Amino acid sequence: MTSTRPYHKGMTMEAAIEQIAKTLDTQFDRPFGLNFIELAKSGELDAIIGHSEADIPMRDCPICGPVVVVHMHQKAGDAVFCRVYGNGFSLQKQRGGIEAGTYR
Repeated sequence: MTSTRPYHKGMTMEAAIEQIAKTLDTQFDRPFGLNFIELAKSGELDAIIGHSEADIPMRDCPICGPVVVVHMHQKAGDAVFCRVYGNGFSLQKQRGGIEAGTYR
């Protein structure tokens, strides 16, 4: 729920906890859901909040928001493409990493 995926942006921990709490007994088993909420509130899950798979580094499209896949071998200046918007961008360095930036 907190991980960004190609089909949705990850939500905050607070939003995930709220969603779990609202759907106890319907979407989530109550005892497991309550345990998960307790772990999240205690900070035990902080290391995994917002985690995405290492082989699928994803970035926001600067135009439409859906995620853009950036492969590990790509560097600043390389072209990436938004599958939704259909246009390409040059990667640029930002905040210690690379992001889709300049429209091509």
